[in-house]
Amino acid sequence: MKRALLIIPVATAAIGVLLLVWHRTVESRVGAGRGGAPSRGPEAPPSRPPPAHFDARPSDSPKAAEARAGSLRLHVHARGQAVAGAKVDLGPASGPRTTSFETAGDGTGIVGGVAAGEYRVVVRHPLYLTAQARVRVEPAQAADLAVELKEGGRLFGAVTNAQGAPLPGTSIQLLDAVSRGSISPDLEARSDAEGRYVLNAVPPGEFGVRFRHERYRPLDRAGLSFRGSGDAHEVNAVLEPGTVVSGRVTDEAGAPLAGATVTAANESGGVVRTDAEGRFTMYGLGDSPVHCSVGARGYGTVYLRGVKPDTTGLDIRLPKAGAVSGRVEAESLPGWFAICLSRYDEDFGREMRVQTKTFASPAGGAFLMPDVAPGSYAVEIEAEGYEALDRPQVVVDRGQTSAEVRIRLRKKAR
Repeated sequence: MKRALLIIPVATAAIGVLLLVWHRTVESRVGAGRGGAPSRGPEAPPSRPPPAHFDARPSDSPKAAEARAGSLRLHVHARGQAVAGAKVDLGPASGPRTTSFETAGDGTGIVGGVAAGEYRVVVRHPLYLTAQARVRVEPAQAADLAVELKEGGRLFGAVTNAQGAPLPGTSIQLLDAVSRGSISPDLEARSDAEGRYVLNAVPPGEFGVRFRHERYRPLDRAGLSFRGSGDAHEVNAVLEPGTVVSGRVTDEAGAPLAGATVTAANESGGVVRTDAEGRFTMYGLGDSPVHCSVGARGYGTVYLRGVKPDTTGLDIRLPKAGAVSGRVEAESLPGWFAICLSRYDEDFGREMRVQTKTFASPAGGAFLMPDVAPGSYAVEIEAEGYEALDRPQVVVDRGQTSAEVRIRLRKKAR
């Protein structure tokens, strides 16, 4: 009986301890839900900080980008009148041209969807001087720009032969007074059916003019001075017939080669292609001996020195071409290099370069020179900032690719 009485208090105490532990466990779990220490139950994965490039702002949709784009309305006029058909180039102030359009009948041009920024505008018209302007386009706004075109000088005249007959189709180019090169394609013209021509919008400066007809000798005139928009010069030209060289281009078996390129030059010169029968005629040459080169894809180039003017019936046979293969070696390859082939020329009594090809550095520095005439060549290389350690010699056979040549490069000392 005494033992039973002793067990009851002990059991009661144990039950109390268990109740206390259970109560504290519940409080702990409830506290975790209220911001206290986390419970030991299942937990969500811990959150990670966003990467460095993370942007919390929503990405642009095409519609959003379009909403922020602006527009440009251009007005082109001259002497108070709208100029239709003006060609307009619109591009970033520091970048290449991006958009081109022409002005409408009322002299306006509208471009939509233009990103905000600074732009350059170039306006061209055959009757006026080229004009340039800058304009800023703001987001979701329309920018207005007015461009005034001004008149330039005027060059005009007629082109005839010695008998006074008009020479339609004559090319007329305005030349730089110093370099003797063409000023611009915008300042070129061709004579009409009556041999007449007009060049408008000539800018102020000193110029020359060149007349070129495929059947006549070219003629240059110098000493043209344009000071302002009111200046006008009449320059008439009488062209003289030149000498002629003609012939036929075939392969080694005598079959005609259509589309072969024939270049001929003395005081004058030009380039023509052979017809379906391999025939060609070069007009408008001068009176001194003519130097010719003839080439075609898959065939070696042939050079003719000292051909007498007015020679006809030339029989030019092109040999089947070979190729030169090689590899450029360097610690770091250049961004580009040019391979040059040289061979001894008996007419000149010395070695001369006859073929050059430029390569953007290919993988491994490998290169291939096609359409090389049979013969012995020295292989040279040109690369900015580098010097060659090798100048290999190679023999090219008909229809064969040479064994690979190797050219080592090293950077030049600064």
